[in-house]
Amino acid sequence: MESLRRYKTIAFALAYSMGLAILLYGQLRDWAYDDPFITFRYAENLARGLGFVYNSGERVLSTTTPLFALLLAVLSHSGLDLPHLANLIGALSLALGGLALWDLPGRLRILRPAEVSPHGAFHCPGCAHPRGWSLGGRDPGGGLPHSNSPPIPWSAILLVLVVTLPWFIFAAGYFGSPVPATLAAKQHQGSMAISQRFGPGLLTIMRWYAAEWPYWGEAALALWGGLFAIRQAHSWRLFLFWPALYFFAYSALGVSRYFWYYAPLVPGFLAASGLGIEALVIRLTLIFPKLSRGGLAAGLVVVLGLVAVQGRDLIRLREQSDTRFLIYRAVGQWLQANVPPRASVGALEVGIIGYYARRPMVDFAGLIQPAVAKQLTPTTTYENAAAWAILHYDPDYLALNPAWFPTLMQEQVLPACFAQQTFAGEAYGYSGELVIYRCDWEKKGSL
Repeated sequence: MESLRRYKTIAFALAYSMGLAILLYGQLRDWAYDDPFITFRYAENLARGLGFVYNSGERVLSTTTPLFALLLAVLSHSGLDLPHLANLIGALSLALGGLALWDLPGRLRILRPAEVSPHGAFHCPGCAHPRGWSLGGRDPGGGLPHSNSPPIPWSAILLVLVVTLPWFIFAAGYFGSPVPATLAAKQHQGSMAISQRFGPGLLTIMRWYAAEWPYWGEAALALWGGLFAIRQAHSWRLFLFWPALYFFAYSALGVSRYFWYYAPLVPGFLAASGLGIEALVIRLTLIFPKLSRGGLAAGLVVVLGLVAVQGRDLIRLREQSDTRFLIYRAVGQWLQANVPPRASVGALEVGIIGYYARRPMVDFAGLIQPAVAKQLTPTTTYENAAAWAILHYDPDYLALNPAWFPTLMQEQVLPACFAQQTFAGEAYGYSGELVIYRCDWEKKGSL
């Protein structure tokens, strides 16, 4: 009977994960953003035999997800193009990650369903001490003994080392360092007067959700859950410590604010919210011991309410795809069809354009060429970095919005370059236009 129950649980978990993955992929199949396409280009070049590089012959580590790039390279012949393949893997990972988070309380041997003693006290292996709750050890109401400290997960530690250690050794030899060059680039970007650093940026991200009262409620639950973990649910401390450490580390590094940098905080926020709901159920059941099912029902209502709100936001997210994608893809495809294979192209954002162009790229934001990143300081802008990059790398083509860099256009671009193709933003739902220029820098020098 026990084995049958176990198989049913596994079958339900797998069905749930697959169903959720299909739902997520259906909603976000075509969602795109610029930076991931840098990783896609690494994967494609590796699959084509050009090496683990962005530009052929340039050993610079500009992807922060090397394992993902390797996986995409291995699966690149599956029939899906890399952007859709990446979204499919992402949907599966989110579904399985949710399943792992759901299973975590059992793995930590905490927060199991409470039992009521004849005296109205509660005992719950892995729960709290006050008023009859037990958090390991033995509670006054007859709770079962448990170890206060979970065993060290040596198998998980070994798995992490097996996966990461070979990569660090390879990257140190192949690139000169296992640290991505983009770290320094984002630190330089964060120092610019026009940028915002990671720490203060969290407040900006939080303001995006400030108008939605359910998120205020979830934040209150997360705060309560964090306090509950500190005081009672001790086994969750390490899990919640990791996102806190991540936040303080990124704040100390001084990187610039990008919304996806805050994604690793979400699992901790969700776990803290879940602990807050558990604390709410416990509190209600202790206050109203004869209505113990009422506490569970209240917790269920809160969970379903949060699921409804976030499900609605998932639909909204599908409708808020990056407006740059269509025009950047068109620019990249034009470059691939009309520009010689060895011709270099300078651009401010090289993810989508570079992936579809398949041409050597000069990145004015410093993600691909570390020397460009050093030009980003508290007293400079991206226009200064673009001017320096053009002077030192002499790109054969430029893909720019003329309105971005007015001084650069007058002093460097117009004297030496002529427009070959213009992409009007109206046709792509994009504000502004992009122009591809063919440049002859020797001509400028002779003027």
